[in-house]
Amino acid sequence: MSNIRGLPWRSPVFVAALLAGILAYTALAVALARARKPWNDEAMSASAGYSLATRGYLANPLFDENDPAMRGIHRHVYYILPGQMIIMALWYRIVGFSLFTTRVLSMLWTAILFCALYRLVRILSSNAMLALLATALTALDYQIVSAASFGRYDTMVAALGFSAYALFLSLRERKFTLAVVGANTLVAAAAFTHPNAVVYFLGLWFLILFYDWRRIRVTQVALAALPYLIGGAALGWYILQDIPDFKAQILGNTGHRVGLFHPVQSIIDEIQVRYMAAYGLASYLPGHAPPFVRVKAIALLGYLAGVAGCLLTPSIREQAGFRVLLMLTGVHFLFFTLYEGMKFNYYLVHMLPFYLSLLAVFVYYLWSRRPVLKLAVAGGVAVIVAVGVGGALMRVHVNDMGNAYDPAVAFVKQHAGPNDLIFASSSFGFGYGFRPNLVDDISFGLFSGWRPRFIVMEEIYEGNAQLSQINAPAVDAHYRKLMADYRVVYNNGSYKVLERSTAN
Repeated sequence: MSNIRGLPWRSPVFVAALLAGILAYTALAVALARARKPWNDEAMSASAGYSLATRGYLANPLFDENDPAMRGIHRHVYYILPGQMIIMALWYRIVGFSLFTTRVLSMLWTAILFCALYRLVRILSSNAMLALLATALTALDYQIVSAASFGRYDTMVAALGFSAYALFLSLRERKFTLAVVGANTLVAAAAFTHPNAVVYFLGLWFLILFYDWRRIRVTQVALAALPYLIGGAALGWYILQDIPDFKAQILGNTGHRVGLFHPVQSIIDEIQVRYMAAYGLASYLPGHAPPFVRVKAIALLGYLAGVAGCLLTPSIREQAGFRVLLMLTGVHFLFFTLYEGMKFNYYLVHMLPFYLSLLAVFVYYLWSRRPVLKLAVAGGVAVIVAVGVGGALMRVHVNDMGNAYDPAVAFVKQHAGPNDLIFASSSFGFGYGFRPNLVDDISFGLFSGWRPRFIVMEEIYEGNAQLSQINAPAVDAHYRKLMADYRVVYNNGSYKVLERSTAN
């Protein structure tokens, strides 16, 4: 493949494409952040980050401490790692607290991910336009834009992990020790945000050993270990504040997370849940018409074409940089297929940049080596981009924030007094406010004995009520008995508000 030499900024085509990509990504992410309803994962982290920013300690007052899995949650947050919540606390002190500012932080982490991906592909390919194509395809992918407009910690972990790869490859020839230590520091920061950072540790040390196994020394390994030891010591000190609370919370949030314990099922779930469901080939998204959802499978076919094309084309596979890209993709794929057991589509942010980069490599190869296919290649890329952008625009059009969430919040605000107890998902707090009378209790008062005036039922509560029939018979029995005393007073299709019909 031909290389583009000199400063790519001198190319008007490069600059125009870069600006167009930035504007398209920003517009889509902001519009989607404004239109999609909040989710529990966002609220749980945001509530703890806000507590740290305003009270000086990590806590989540939304949960019921009577639940054994939430023991001590009003004093310490142990069930998730603290990295994102600490950054959130600093962010909220600067820009203020809201759902939108929470999501803007995720957008910024995603932008850092794009910069790191561009640098990574630029180094491995020695081709600025190919790197830009890989980054643009990633930035306009539906799942990536969705992650960027969502206040979870996945984008932070991915940004730090890809930055570690890019930093090491950028500095390894000139400042090897700094490259090793700096890259491991970034991975350590990711590791104290979410356990999925393990994949970046594996990927980084694959790069170090692949390129420089002859250069690595004990001193450099010891220096690289320092950020992990420092972070581990800080986390250990925090855990020692209340070991019983730590044990209770961590045990309640670690079940079924290691796929190695059931490898065959893990592989099946990887295909069915992570990919087929996320791309419309299996039931996943309530409220969306199956024919439209299945269109997303076109993007999945594009990923497969890119990976297969690179693997089956000798001139691509045998080029050193692309071979490294393929092997790094393999490290991530094996980790999420065989080890990570939850199979959330949120975690695609750790895989899709690789798939889309390989697609960019294959597209560039066909464009430059097979001129007769240029029209077909351009059309294929346009369709894949249209699917990603169209999916985001469809989500904006649905506007479940304005059409479902906001009206439900308004109803509860209008009818609930300040002392009326409300059971609702944590996400309800963004609109209603993180008030003392709002409690997130998926046991519906089994452990506390509380009987709220209102219960707000939506996807999460409905899903937990159904799962309790299989996994928690005590909760199921309590829920069925409780429901006999409640009536639906509001229903917009996505949110139902139930009110207690007696004074008991």
